[in-house]
Amino acid sequence: MGYLFSCRFISKNVLTFSLYCCIINVTQQYSDTNTDYRYVRKRGFQVEFDDNIPIYQQIVDQFKLQIVSGRLQCGERVPSVRELALEMGVSTNTLQKALAVLEQEKLFFTERTSGRFVTNDTGIINALKEEMLDKELARFLEAAKAMGYTGDEIQQVLSQYLMKIELGRNGQ
Repeated sequence: MGYLFSCRFISKNVLTFSLYCCIINVTQQYSDTNTDYRYVRKRGFQVEFDDNIPIYQQIVDQFKLQIVSGRLQCGERVPSVRELALEMGVSTNTLQKALAVLEQEKLFFTERTSGRFVTNDTGIINALKEEMLDKELARFLEAAKAMGYTGDEIQQVLSQYLMKIELGRNGQ
């Protein structure tokens, strides 16, 4: 999604491909397999070791994905810092920093003698889910607009794509 094109004569297939790439980007983040990146996968976590993003931020992002996708349930206990750090291959300080960010954002809370837990506040989780989707859609729409597509053309391509997805689910 890093390339923006200014040519107005790009076909709808290119816009469809751009939408496809955006969706692939999101689904790779949610899926159990990702062959394009080095990652740690324990307990369903995928931490991409991208040199341009701090490791703690990558961990925060993965926890957020786990929460909004329902893999980490409301009120679920989070393993200890040492246990997670060992599984993810990061320092306890890095992991502690990530968990502190998640607590600051009220996605985790700590009970003094019991440990750390995922928030029970579904409003916070729903707001995060919406924010994450908005961010991905904004990237897609920015690329489509840069290619010269109008709002109506984008809407038409999205409608066609969503219909294909629905037909695929229904086995047609």
